[in-house]
Amino acid sequence: MPPGKESEAARLYWRDSIHQLAERLSEATGRRLTRAGLKAAMARTARARAAFRRLHELRRAAPAPFLGKDAFLVTNAFFFDNIENWTDAVERLNAELAARREAGFQAAQRKAPRILFTGSPSIFPNLKLPLLIEESGGVVVADETCSANRVEAFLESIKTRRRRRP
Repeated sequence: MPPGKESEAARLYWRDSIHQLAERLSEATGRRLTRAGLKAAMARTARARAAFRRLHELRRAAPAPFLGKDAFLVTNAFFFDNIENWTDAVERLNAELAARREAGFQAAQRKAPRILFTGSPSIFPNLKLPLLIEESGGVVVADETCSANRVEAFLESIKTRRRRRP
């Protein structure tokens, strides 16, 4: 992609690059990219992101309604499951977690240290660090890894700033 987008030449280069990408994707998948198909894919992705964002809102609750190791499993499942199945499952999980929170359920002690997990994501079956943290009495309530949490936090901050504007 061009380093800038201010010039007409850069815009044309970008457009041509997108068309070439669409052609390559069509060749690789054997399916033609259409506006309707892209809109449907964007809607599926938006629904999944909303479910994921809600999961992280629930995850931050105090006391914690579920453990961080379980959140890592949910995130890992995204990479292996069909997006519709994953989103359906996360929406059901969110409803269960909301009910747990309303019922006063706590997955960890109320005074458990609340941990922000940073660095490389814990990929199943290697959940050693979150397990160690939670077996030692802490609870992983958020993570800053490359599994999309940063993007969700950024998008949420944008929505919050927009709501504050007069």
